[in-house]
Amino acid sequence: MYCDEVFNYWEPTHYLQTGKGLQTWEYSPVYAIRSWAYISLHAVVMGALDLLLAKDKLQLFYLMRGVLGAASAYCEAKLYRAVVEHVNPRVGRFLLVILLVSTGMFVASTAYLPSTFAMYTTTLATAFALQPPGRLRTYAVVLLVALGAVVGWPFSAAVGLPFAIENLFLSGMPLTRLRRMVEAALLSIVAIMVLVFFAFTSPVAPLVLIDRIFYEKWTFVPWNIVLYNVFSGKEKGPDIYGTEPWWFYLLNGLLNFNIVFAAALVALPALLVDVCLTRNSFRKTMLLAIKILPMYLWLGIFTLQPHKEERFLFVVYPLICLNGAIALFVGKNWLEGLLGRVNSLK
Repeated sequence: MYCDEVFNYWEPTHYLQTGKGLQTWEYSPVYAIRSWAYISLHAVVMGALDLLLAKDKLQLFYLMRGVLGAASAYCEAKLYRAVVEHVNPRVGRFLLVILLVSTGMFVASTAYLPSTFAMYTTTLATAFALQPPGRLRTYAVVLLVALGAVVGWPFSAAVGLPFAIENLFLSGMPLTRLRRMVEAALLSIVAIMVLVFFAFTSPVAPLVLIDRIFYEKWTFVPWNIVLYNVFSGKEKGPDIYGTEPWWFYLLNGLLNFNIVFAAALVALPALLVDVCLTRNSFRKTMLLAIKILPMYLWLGIFTLQPHKEERFLFVVYPLICLNGAIALFVGKNWLEGLLGRVNSLK
């Protein structure tokens, strides 16, 4: 487990469960860059597990890891089904195998980290984004991206940019597209206020109120995170904890996904070349190309940051699997076509 996972999430949860736990500087009211709302959601689940199933702390720990793994499995299953139904069944088979055997997904799926929560919401949002345009699709994607950003990690909102571009400029009538986006944004604000609750004080309460109770002041943690990591300067920002070279995530991706990561990197150019070599629908291919852009956008953003950590890429780990599956499928088709031509010459 990561040190951040242990001291920034397991320890505060242990405090809520038992009244004992260590506090890191991130939970100081001076900085307030960790949300107690995220901790509280998990503490409620752990409280139920402790009451119904667990006999000691070790069992409770593994049961909670099991819950996180089950949540990830559900999200991955929804993505697999969406790929089978709306992209290609063979791409879905590639995706299923990659999700099952990749080291990266094994590590990220059960991590108690906001980036893992954002990975869940990003996976579900991608599953909906692969569906045909419609009001439900727009609402679901915007809500899930917003939920991942507010409850999980605020930077994860970046993965929604390609969808916003597609929905505003490429799907349906312009006024209809704009109305859907505005309606979805308003619905997301209301829904997040309802979904994020704090069981120890009231049945339903907004995220800001939860942090107000713990920090004893009004504060918006997602903004604090952005403020500290982006605008605090060199003396206080994340760079003081170490920097890595630009190729850090490339090496990390190869270690966690092997050849699949290399395939994921060439998925977009492979699609563009394929549409030129075949008679596939240009519009359909371009729409799929836009839907696989979030991985490139995320990798680009975090490659440019001097401070790098493996957990920062958790958000797009399932998208790496998806892009890799698409590239492998395209490559397989090219190989089959080449072998077919060779056999025809005999």
